Amino acid sequence: MRICPNCSKQVADDYRFCSVCGFDFYGSGAGSVPIKAKKVKVQAPHEGKVKHIKTAPPIPPPQPEYIDHRTQAEEAYIRGDYYAALDNYKLALMNDPYNFDLIMARERLFEMLNHKDEAAECLEEALRLRPDDRELWSGKSRLLLLLYHEKGEQRYKKASDEATERAESLTTQLISKGLCPSCNSSGDCLKCLGRGICHECGGTGVYKGAVKCPFCDGTGMCDRCDGSGKCPDCHGTGRLEMLKCERCDGSGVCPKCQGKGKHLLGHCKECDGSGYCPVCKGKGKVINLPSPSEPSG
Repeated sequence: MRICPNCSKQVADDYRFCSVCGFDFYGSGAGSVPIKAKKVKVQAPHEGKVKHIKTAPPIPPPQPEYIDHRTQAEEAYIRGDYYAALDNYKLALMNDPYNFDLIMARERLFEMLNHKDEAAECLEEALRLRPDDRELWSGKSRLLLLLYHEKGEQRYKKASDEATERAESLTTQLISKGLCPSCNSSGDCLKCLGRGICHECGGTGVYKGAVKCPFCDGTGMCDRCDGSGKCPDCHGTGRLEMLKCERCDGSGVCPKCQGKGKHLLGHCKECDGSGYCPVCKGKGKVINLPSPSEPSG
């Protein structure tokens, strides 16, 4: 054993370096202590505080530009470019497929351009939205009858008769309830859909580009309601006017038998023995039926 001159510890004779301090017994610099390497702690990337770098907010994706196809269709109509108007109305319907006004605008354009088959399809689509609209059924009947006279196909005649029957049935139902059949009890003029403007020129007073509209005489107002938008038959009330029965002078009794149901000659045939007025059925009032009007379809 020998003693390390550096740390005074005992070290085996065959050791070149001190096992305690690392002294080199045979080095050229005998008596010097080797320099120990400093231990450096390396931090992993996820250790320690992370420095946050401020960045600009992300740029949102570009939004699709909104296009008002309905306005473009109306502008094309005023210019007289009816096919462009049809295309824009179609695009507008893609965004709002249940818009009744857009469907009817396409129907009127198709009929103006003499495309009666397409106009009939538009009426079918409108009837799916308003199945109890008497005016739509009347318009469909008229259009299908025109197609029958043009093409001579019986299917158009049959469909026209069915539409006429449906329109008459709806008319009877409305009148029996005292409701106005001219506006389907809505109170709105169905020719202009309550807007008060001429449906042929769109309120512009110009027809087919540069000709004064013959339907409104260039005023742009609906010729049926004079621009009020109200049904002219019920004056916007949706109900029919009740008038005093002239047959019984408002009494409600049969004028022939004076309400007895019989007279000197026996059974009263006029009231069939009921004693009620045969015209007003004992109510004393009758409905003031509107005059026949042009179908709005």
